[in-house]
Amino acid sequence: MKKLLAIMLCLVMLSSLTAGAFAEEELSYNTEPGGYRITVPDEVKNAVGMVMFLPSDTYDPSTEVYISCFYYMAMTPEEYAAMNEALADPKITEEEMTRLYKQSIDANIDLFTMAASATPELSDFYEKALQAKGRNPERIRLGEADGFVFDLYDGSPDDKEKIDALKSPFAEDYARVYAALKEALTKAELFAPDTSDPYEGIQLSFETKDLDGNPVKSEELFKENKITMLNIWATWCEPCKSELKELGEMDRRLQEKNCAIVGLLYDSAEEGAIEEGKALLKENGAEYLNLMFPEGLEEELAKSGKKMSYPTTLMVDGSGTVQGSFDSVAVELYEPMIERLLEDAQQAAEAEELVFDTEAAGFLFSLPAEFRDTLGTFSLYNSDELGGLYPDVYLTTFEYVAMPFDEMKAWNDMLEAGLADGSITYDDVDVMFEQEMDPISFSPLVVVTAADKDLEEAYYNQFALSEGRGPERILIAEKDGYVFYLYDYSAENEEKLNNIGPEFAEEYRRLEAAISDALSKAEFFAPPASKSRAYKGVKLAFETTDLDGNPVKSEEIFQQNEITMLNIWATWCGPCVDELDDLGELNGRLKDLNCGVVGLLYDAEDEGAVEKGKALLAENHADYLNLMPPKGFDDMVEITSFPTSLMVDRSGTVVASFLAKNLEAYEPMIRNLLAEK
Repeated sequence: MKKLLAIMLCLVMLSSLTAGAFAEEELSYNTEPGGYRITVPDEVKNAVGMVMFLPSDTYDPSTEVYISCFYYMAMTPEEYAAMNEALADPKITEEEMTRLYKQSIDANIDLFTMAASATPELSDFYEKALQAKGRNPERIRLGEADGFVFDLYDGSPDDKEKIDALKSPFAEDYARVYAALKEALTKAELFAPDTSDPYEGIQLSFETKDLDGNPVKSEELFKENKITMLNIWATWCEPCKSELKELGEMDRRLQEKNCAIVGLLYDSAEEGAIEEGKALLKENGAEYLNLMFPEGLEEELAKSGKKMSYPTTLMVDGSGTVQGSFDSVAVELYEPMIERLLEDAQQAAEAEELVFDTEAAGFLFSLPAEFRDTLGTFSLYNSDELGGLYPDVYLTTFEYVAMPFDEMKAWNDMLEAGLADGSITYDDVDVMFEQEMDPISFSPLVVVTAADKDLEEAYYNQFALSEGRGPERILIAEKDGYVFYLYDYSAENEEKLNNIGPEFAEEYRRLEAAISDALSKAEFFAPPASKSRAYKGVKLAFETTDLDGNPVKSEEIFQQNEITMLNIWATWCGPCVDELDDLGELNGRLKDLNCGVVGLLYDAEDEGAVEKGKALLAENHADYLNLMPPKGFDDMVEITSFPTSLMVDRSGTVVASFLAKNLEAYEPMIRNLLAEK
C-alpha cells in the first residue's frame, strides 16, 4: 500500500480524460467550476499521447484564486493503462516502482494553467506564489468577467528540457496539441468561477488518540482554539513531509493568536507508521499535537463529493465546523487564510453585538453579543427631547430587572388582564410595582444630552437633586455644541443587590461595567431634529366631538384660553392614566390664568375605550373636556409617545410640547409662555 500510494501521488492528481481513449464526441472537460468553457480542438481529441486535465479547483480559498490545469503525457493510452496495471500489482518491487515513477514524471509536461482571480492584486499574488515554488510560466492576460481576472499560464518554459527530449511521434503530437489548445483557451468563454469549498460547513466530531496513546476528543480540542489547522498527512507522502518543518515554526506563531496546528497521521494504522511519524516530527521540529487518523473521518469528508488528497488541510473553528480547506501543500497560504478567518469571525461577532437606537439622543454605541440573551431583563429607554422647560435635553436610561424576560412578560400580561376586567386598579398596580418590582429593578446609568452646560445644570438641580438622588455626574463628551453627561446611580444600587440572587447580581455588575466601557467608545454627535421641535409652530384646526358625542370645533376651544394644554393620552397607557388626577387639579389652577387642560383620547375608536376612558376620568376627578381623535389628526402631528402634551395658543398654534409625563414642568412652562406673551 505504501509503495502504491507513493507512485500514485502524481497520477491521482492527474485525474484525467485521455484523448486517444474516447470517441470524438465524448471528449470534454468540466471547466465550468473554473469560470470558463472551451471548444476542444480536433488536435486534442485525436492526440497520440495523453492530454490530462486537473479538474477546476480552488488554489487558495482565502484569496479567491481558482485554477485548472492541462498536462501532456508522452504515453499512449495503452502504455498508460499498462503502467497503472503494473502499479496495482501487489508484488511490485521498490526498484520497479521507482522506475515507473521516474517514467511518469519524465513523460508529464505542463501545458497550461487557467487562473481566475477575484482581483488584479490576487492575480499578482498567485504568480509570485508560483515563482516561490521555482516555477516561471509565461502569464497571458485573457481578460475580465463578472469581476474576476483571467490569466493563462504557459508551462512550456519550465518544461523546455522535457519538450526538447521528446521523440517522434510525441514531439510532433505535443506541438500540435500545444498550439491548438492555446488557441482554444485564449478564445474561451469567461464567467465567474464556482467559489464554493466542498469541505466548508462540514461538522467534525470524533474520538481518537494522540501518537502516544492518550485519548483525545475533537470537541475539547477545537474549543481550545479560535481556529485549529487540521493537517492530514502520511509518512509515505513526500509533499506532506516537505512542509513539516515550516508547520512547526508556524504553530509557534499561531499559538500567540489562540490558534494551533493539529496533525492527523493518515497511515497511523499501518505497521511502523506511528514510530516513523514521530521520528519525522521530531526531526523537523514539528512539536504540535499529532493524532491517529480517526475512524470514519474519511467517509465523512467523502460526503462532500471530493476525493481526499495528501496533504489535506482543514481550517476548523471552535465549534468543529470546517471554514475552509487546502488539498495540496500551500505553506505560504495557511497563515493568510487563518488571518482572514479570524477577521471574518471578529466582524461577525461585531455584527451580532447588541446595538441600541440612541441616535435621537445624539450618540451610537453597542454592547458585546453576550448581552443579547441576559438572565435578567435588560432594557434601554431612549427618550426624544424632553421638551417643555428643557427643549434641548434628552435622557437615555438603562434598566435591569432581576427577573427573566418570560416571567416579566407574564407578570405584565397579568396586570393588563386585571386592569381590563376591573379586578385590579391602577392604585393596586402602583402598590405591586413598589412591593414586587422596585426591589429588583436597577437604573444604574442615565445619559443626559443637553445643548449646553447651563441647561444640563438647570436640569440636574431641578430634577436629579429634587428626587433626593445625588448621582455621580461625569462629562463624557462634548460634540457639535452639545454636552453629554453620565449620571451614575450605581453606588445606591449596592445595597439593593442583596435583594437578588448571586447570578443576577454578577450579571448586573458585568452589564454595568460593559455599558460604561461602551460609552467611553461611543460615537457622539448633535441630535437630529426632534419631534418636540417639529411640533412647534404647527397649526391645529379640526372638528370632532367630546366623549358624549357633542360637536366641538378646535377654533372655539383654543380661543377660550390664552394657552390650552392638549393632553394626548390612551386608556392602555399607564403613565397617561397615572397623571389624570394631577391634571384635574392643574386644570382648576389654570382657570385663574385664563388657561386650561383639554384631553384627547387617542384610542377612543377601540372597542370599549370611550366607556373605559370616561370611567378613568371620573375615578380620578379629571373633569376637564376630553375629545375623540379628529379625522386626519395624525397628518397634522405624528404622535409616537404617550402621553404627549401640546401647548397651544389662541390661534391654534403649538408653542411648546412635552413628549412624556412631566407633572412638575407643565405649570412652570405655561407661566413662562404667558410671561413671554
